[in-house]
Amino acid sequence: NNKSFNTYGKKFIVTIGIDKYIQWSPLNNAVNDSISVLNKFKESFNFEGYNVSDGQVTKDRIEKIIKNDLPLQTGLNDLLVISFHGHGHTARVSKQPRGFLVPITAQKPPLLHELICISELITWLNYISCRHVLLLFDCCFSGFSAIRSDMKVNRRTSVMIQQTCRVAINAGTHRQKVLDGGWGKHSVFTGSLLNAECLTKREVTITELYNEIASKVTQIAEQTPTMGRLPGDMGGELYIGL
Repeated sequence: NNKSFNTYGKKFIVTIGIDKYIQWSPLNNAVNDSISVLNKFKESFNFEGYNVSDGQVTKDRIEKIIKNDLPLQTGLNDLLVISFHGHGHTARVSKQPRGFLVPITAQKPPLLHELICISELITWLNYISCRHVLLLFDCCFSGFSAIRSDMKVNRRTSVMIQQTCRVAINAGTHRQKVLDGGWGKHSVFTGSLLNAECLTKREVTITELYNEIASKVTQIAEQTPTMGRLPGDMGGELYIGL
């Protein structure tokens, strides 16, 4: 299917939040953040999708969602967003630091097979045909997903939306702890996402959204959101409002 498209066939979001960790310290706002992101995307931007929280967030469940469920629920001309709110972890693997997401059942200190390696999760996206994929990581040490590259935002929407765009936005760099609160009942990262003024524009690009989130978060907290292009990205732009 090579015919051009100027809007998405479907916009689909899965949000994931964990507060009630078994062995890790509990969080206060992660589940609320994940549900609020889901509701905002459904109500304001016509997404469909669902939330997975607390006891449902096992490593197997996340892998099943990405490898089995989402390939059946989405197609080439769709926009997919996956948003994770919970603990992150960093560990050295073959002397290289790696970032991990922490499912609800992980021990502390964790055994690495219990965690979801972010670079491995990114390879799971190969199972999904969507031309546009956005990952949001509101957790510590999530900056490992950022492969930095120059963002070109001056090309027209009709051209950019047809280019493959696979992007991750992280709440902080891989060395930073990120706040669980700081914006009412939300984390600083999620609060700035939910209240981003640029989202009132229909053709707002993901780069503009990232720039606004990063500027707000750095004013409030000692954390620096990062944005990176993922394997398979062809320099396109992603539009939440279209």
